[in-house]
Amino acid sequence: METTTVSNASVIALESLGKIYVFCYEQLRQVNVPVPPPEYIQRVLSNMLASAFGYAPPALQQFFQTLSQLPIQANIVPVLLALIVFYVVFSVVSALVRSVVRVVYGFIRFSLIVAMVGLVLAFIQQYYEFPMLQNAFGQWIQHQDQPGFQHTDQQQYVYHP
Repeated sequence: METTTVSNASVIALESLGKIYVFCYEQLRQVNVPVPPPEYIQRVLSNMLASAFGYAPPALQQFFQTLSQLPIQANIVPVLLALIVFYVVFSVVSALVRSVVRVVYGFIRFSLIVAMVGLVLAFIQQYYEFPMLQNAFGQWIQHQDQPGFQHTDQQQYVYHP
């Protein structure tokens, strides 16, 4: 008795799908529904799979070759345990990615809130005098409020030897 591998099981599954398509093709042809013939579908699908495998990275090709050599186990318990382990790993990785994204998003949101509060306080400081805000924003705002204060872009530099 030949051991069933993943590649043998894939061939059996594709043959079963082919038989299902042939049955549907015959039934639809009897009621005049245009459907591509099974030979055309088989040729297109085999070309697609061959080109996808041909253009796959070498590591992925090696993985597929190794996977096709694996025997299928008749015992379902190791398969279920492997699925549970993979689900736990997936959950941990997705939780880590989500937490990192939330930390970055929270930092950006907090920075924007602090900047907006600072802008509102600076705007309020121009019209009302709060001693606490005068120390926080320094002399720059006070100079802006003085009449006759003009900002010039040109600065004069004097050379002192």
